[in-house]
Amino acid sequence: MDPWTDDPASLLILKDRIGAGSAVAISKDQTIPAPEGVQLIRGDPLNILSQYNEEFDLVVINPPFDTPVRSVDLISEDSKTIRIEDEERNLVMLRSALLLSPEGVLFAIVHPDFFQEKNAAITLIRLGLFCEAALTLPRGIFSQVTGRQQLLIIIRKGYSDMMMAGELSSDSSRHEILLRNLRGQKSGKTPELGVFIRTSTFRSLGEILLEEKVKKLAHEHGVPPVPFSGITRSIIVGACGTLQDAGGRIYLPFSPDKPPQISSEDLLIPPSEVACILLRSGTVDPGYLLSFFDTELGRAIRELVAKRAGRIEHFSD
Repeated sequence: MDPWTDDPASLLILKDRIGAGSAVAISKDQTIPAPEGVQLIRGDPLNILSQYNEEFDLVVINPPFDTPVRSVDLISEDSKTIRIEDEERNLVMLRSALLLSPEGVLFAIVHPDFFQEKNAAITLIRLGLFCEAALTLPRGIFSQVTGRQQLLIIIRKGYSDMMMAGELSSDSSRHEILLRNLRGQKSGKTPELGVFIRTSTFRSLGEILLEEKVKKLAHEHGVPPVPFSGITRSIIVGACGTLQDAGGRIYLPFSPDKPPQISSEDLLIPPSEVACILLRSGTVDPGYLLSFFDTELGRAIRELVAKRAGRIEHFSD
């Protein structure tokens, strides 16, 4: 089934290739022709799917990203009705996934920010679904979203708190390695070839690669890991502290291209683009931290902070 198609003929090609018994396509377009061998249903995908009860072994979906926010009622794994408000593209995917057969699989192209919010993983669990893999797509295959690479995700029925993150490329031999690692449930030699992580912690492959870079640089320089919570009193977006905290805080811009500062008066960017870090007394000199964050390792850490900027939460003693 393709619940959001503008080319039902492509579904016919897939049907013939895998030997499927039937194929169903849903489209809002009232003018596209229906190829012989494909059941084409015209209309609103969410409304149509809500009335459908047939199970599918394979669902493929590549919806447009510019869709409105809508609300639907879905049945959770414990048979409770839950109302979900989300982008229409995500709701169509979830509704389609609920029609999977026990061994069925859904392939969907999703926005790069799909996993940026924890709601995605939580919603899947509540519906008795899980993400088996999230694979970064090569640039240029699909239209880019603000210059970032989109994701191909694999959804199945059941539960697993682990998923594979990896990267598809134009190299077919790498595809075979990636698929072999997925089937064998083992991580590859590099994150691009597949790495298994907890679904709740995944945000992007780029973040994983940055974490690997930080660990490598720290090892090369013999720098022991020091929990940030051990030297900080709090981290908050924007201004923080009182007059008495002067000399005991630093302002760390999310962008690695902007220099960190000890005083807010020296900042050349809005406070909303800065993490204000209050330091624990006697643990570290602010001037040392400023120098550290200008090293290769420090810039890599700052780049990682930039990727996580939207998820910074205030914490304190």
